[in-house]
Amino acid sequence: MDPTQRTSMRAGGLLRQPRGWRDLQSAPLAQGGFTLLEIMVALAVIAVAFVALLGLRNRDIVLHDEARAVIAATALAQQRMADATIGGFPDLGTSEGRFDDAHARFTWRQEVSPTGLFSTDLVREVRVTVAWGEPSRNERVDLVSYVFQRPKTGGGA
Repeated sequence: MDPTQRTSMRAGGLLRQPRGWRDLQSAPLAQGGFTLLEIMVALAVIAVAFVALLGLRNRDIVLHDEARAVIAATALAQQRMADATIGGFPDLGTSEGRFDDAHARFTWRQEVSPTGLFSTDLVREVRVTVAWGEPSRNERVDLVSYVFQRPKTGGGA
């Protein structure tokens, strides 16, 4: 058998190399590919980036829920404020309660107090607080309005 054959053959316990083997050993390494280490580093960078992006997405979901709660609480507080001030000059005192089933997680508190701006009780402060969640987190919306007592007009002439 010719020693320059393309396949290795065992001859007398020795393995002969195929033709051109010496050319492969002396040729420089191919420059077109990536090493395993480079690929592993690239995958590690991508993994870190994905973890950071997932963390941002989770934070975005939490912030979205908080924003929806603030918007709903503000609308409910405006509704309570309108109810308190539309009927004229409100009575002094504090009242509180819970909203209907659609907004059951929200509670409200309304305080009407004198302002002390005048010697007579012509202006009252109406404070409406809408709270939700745990009290320790202090999740609430406060609205304050001032209601003026309209002067009584005499009707005679």
